Amino acid sequence: MKVIISAPLGHFQRPGNPGEPSTYPIITPTAVEGIINAVYWHPGQSVQVRSISILNPIAYTTETVTQLNHQTGDPWLRTYELLVEPKYLVDFWLECDPGIDCDKRIGQLVRRLLSGQHYYQPSMGISDYPATVELLAKDAVSPTPIDIKEMGLGRMPHYWTWEPTSKPVKKSFARRTTAMLADRPMERVTGEAVMFEAKIINGVVAVPTYPRRGQGGYAN
Repeated sequence: MKVIISAPLGHFQRPGNPGEPSTYPIITPTAVEGIINAVYWHPGQSVQVRSISILNPIAYTTETVTQLNHQTGDPWLRTYELLVEPKYLVDFWLECDPGIDCDKRIGQLVRRLLSGQHYYQPSMGISDYPATVELLAKDAVSPTPIDIKEMGLGRMPHYWTWEPTSKPVKKSFARRTTAMLADRPMERVTGEAVMFEAKIINGVVAVPTYPRRGQGGYAN
């Protein structure tokens, strides 16, 4: 299925610069997974992204916020690099463990997308920036990506080796007052991000094929 994901602002943090967080130029496959899971999550399924098409020009701004150090409680000024008016067409599917009725899961996801229901508010990387998720009808013409012939994006998160262990819960809107890593919507087992070399070609990022899932998620 295909969805259009958009928001006024967004941030998809690059690793390696925690002091003044910089962002990837586009949404990452792991962020797409988080957005779809915010709409509908169930044990034994995973979101697998085929491609990400960029619909708005890539533009940046910055925002300085006061956070509390989660260890000391002291205030901490941080300047975030943000994307302005990010908008993407994402082509993805659900992969289900053996014995699970995937058609039923897809039907439930479609109903929630059409009705605007979600477990918690989808966000464009950070909860401060709520995202709109619109299902593209099967017979609809896909929007045209922006004209970027070729651009390397470096190493980008492809998928996580951990598996969610509990149903997402609705969260109230809150400014970034704690460390981002402590603000997670679901309890997870230990794991890590698997990276890939991302590249925009003609306005589209093709996402590599995912490994076959075993019972309980991806193998480490």
